[in-house]
Amino acid sequence: GRDDEQWFIIRGERKTRLEVSDWTVLPDVPMTSEKRVEWETYRQSLRNITDQPDPFNINWPTPPE
Repeated sequence: GRDDEQWFIIRGERKTRLEVSDWTVLPDVPMTSEKRVEWETYRQSLRNITDQPDPFNINWPTPPE
């Protein structure tokens, strides 16, 4: 149904957002431990995006500055 199609779109968007932030998990990236935790939290929020009830009203997390 429409929900399934929308979840497919959401998963695609999530994949893109995770790929764009892949660099943050590389070990040689100079970053404070606090900033690393912010990125880990952001990326986990993206992974949990399908826990939200309404695929037409997704609350996307904001990436760290």
